[in-house]
Amino acid sequence: MQPPDPSQGTSLDLPTSPPPRQPDPPHVEQPPGPLGDLVVAHFRRVEIAMLGRVLITTLGGALPASMVTLERRRSLGQRLSGRAGEPIGITITAGERLLSFRQSALGVTEALVGHTVRGVVLSTTPVPVAQWLDELGDVLEQVTRDDEAARTALERALLS
Repeated sequence: MQPPDPSQGTSLDLPTSPPPRQPDPPHVEQPPGPLGDLVVAHFRRVEIAMLGRVLITTLGGALPASMVTLERRRSLGQRLSGRAGEPIGITITAGERLLSFRQSALGVTEALVGHTVRGVVLSTTPVPVAQWLDELGDVLEQVTRDDEAARTALERALLS
């Protein structure tokens, strides 16, 4: 066996200068772990619940009574004392369109878009809240274009 030739170098030789610096990779956010996912989901649910309460109370008072049906949750005490209860849902009927937004006791929001003919509901489809809000915008645009009193009432409710 021959000793290694020092002029050719060996695999154990250390470099005399530092390796060239690599550019920093772009910062990529790591997805949150399971606990982070739960926290994000909780805050989304709270935001949607707050939005739901505002929508239900504002639209219930601003739109014509012929278009709106409010659903309320009443405790036994509220029933015995004749109080109305807490609003938890709203159904808006405009022409052949039906929009329903409801919050259950568990904080789950149910947004539905439906089709009616002569007061009979033919179909309802669960949709994401963002899509429901888009549909609501279309309905409100149609209502305010056709009914001056509804437009004035909505302006008062939303701008105050």
